[in-house]
Amino acid sequence: MAKRLEDPQIDETLSSNLLNSSLYILGRHDMIACSGKDCKVRFEGNKLHEIVDGAGHSVTLSLAAGTFFELTFDWLEKQGLAP
Repeated sequence: MAKRLEDPQIDETLSSNLLNSSLYILGRHDMIACSGKDCKVRFEGNKLHEIVDGAGHSVTLSLAAGTFFELTFDWLEKQGLAP
């Protein structure tokens, strides 16, 4: 279980960053999230979405999982949450 931060200033900063900067990572061929459409076309120009080519709904289990984790860790670093 994750350890709760005790410093209110850190909690406030993290909450603010997370609320103001979300990221959705979708497989390009995610028929569920994209209602049967090409996710790259559906979310073109949307800065909250990263689209992973060669993946579907289970992007973390696909051959493109490495791309998913790279995008995730880059986002965490930008939020000041990376070790």
